Amino acid sequence: LKWWQSGVLDSDEKRMYGQKVGLVGRVAGLIRSWPVALTPETWEAESLKLQRQHYISDRSSSPQGGWLEYLSQLIHHGPEGLVRPDAFTKWRADPVRAAVKEMRDLNMRLTLVAANKLARRHGVTGARDLVARRRALAAEGAISDGQCDYLKLSPTGSDEYPNSGVAMDVAETERIHAIVKTAAAALGLAATPVGSWRRGRVGGHDVDVLLHDANEYVRIADYAWHDPRGRGNVLLARFWDAVDDAAPPGFLLRRYNSSGGDIFQQDGKGTSKLATRHTFIVSPTVPSAVRRLDICLCPSEIHAHALIGWSGTTSFQRSFAEYVNKCHEKNWANVPDKRPVVGRAGWQVAPNGTCGERVEGRELGEGEHWSWSKHGIYIVTGSYGGAEDDRQKRYAEDNVSLRTEQDVFAFFHLEFREPREREV
Repeated sequence: LKWWQSGVLDSDEKRMYGQKVGLVGRVAGLIRSWPVALTPETWEAESLKLQRQHYISDRSSSPQGGWLEYLSQLIHHGPEGLVRPDAFTKWRADPVRAAVKEMRDLNMRLTLVAANKLARRHGVTGARDLVARRRALAAEGAISDGQCDYLKLSPTGSDEYPNSGVAMDVAETERIHAIVKTAAAALGLAATPVGSWRRGRVGGHDVDVLLHDANEYVRIADYAWHDPRGRGNVLLARFWDAVDDAAPPGFLLRRYNSSGGDIFQQDGKGTSKLATRHTFIVSPTVPSAVRRLDICLCPSEIHAHALIGWSGTTSFQRSFAEYVNKCHEKNWANVPDKRPVVGRAGWQVAPNGTCGERVEGRELGEGEHWSWSKHGIYIVTGSYGGAEDDRQKRYAEDNVSLRTEQDVFAFFHLEFREPREREV
């Protein structure tokens, strides 16, 4: 708010809010490099091209989506004509865009294009309206029969499950955790509730749980996610059977697969590191309520990274990854102790993505930077630019020395933050 009003922040504030303030630099860089001077005369034609830049599109419902309006004000009226809050919240006054965002926030397999068509062509006014009209919309061909059936499980509640809109309390959440932990223990797995629950928040309509082997150090390759009959996929199938055994009858409604958790390679194809699955369950305590259960089976090798990735808000994860990417800039001035981040032990990575020579004390070379995600720690070159991803791995850290979240924070010279402190 202080930056919003005055444009000035001190150094501590910049470190804390740098990601949001950094949007200024991103847009300014784009404008400086734009091939045509942006003036009131050129604005109409050039703004159509600028709309294709997703982080300033006026169709975005995210905070940074107001940049196009902001730039229009700046170009037509100068700095004194800026009405910054209006630019960044204008989308909320548009009933179509507000409806699209509400439908997308359902996380019910509805693409942005589909949500726009439903709002603009069929007059859907929001999430509840979509669920209430799902059968009629399916009859009109606006959504598929499968989507119609899926929407009855919506967290807004439906005619079949009217109490799904009731937020979970502590007792219900702990009961679901107990069922999952019992099923996991039967297979020698440890189950850690993650997501907002681990940050101390209660409520919502879904439960996130991270599974890992409680007795054996499992490396990524051991689970062989690429093989439908591999150890990881077989173990997940057995886990769902164990849930059926541990839960009341009818607890599991259906099973759905989601992302296998990919990490980039030079050829642009992902190699699965962990697996996530989600299902819908009938609440064991609230009548006529459906909840979503998200399960992640994670190799011990990257368990600490996955815990961090699944225990902080999305903004926290992005902020953590951004720090890792840029901590080397200005001679490590962004690092709390001002010292370089150095690899402990790991492998050089060949251009084809295979690990080669074992090295210790690996430091950054020319054009290299550190990279972190819930899949591990790497040294890479290049950057991610949406479809234009030119990253190449040069070094992979051996995660055997990174067994806990504290280890990962310490690797990057950061003071440990408890999950409750990751509510960015």
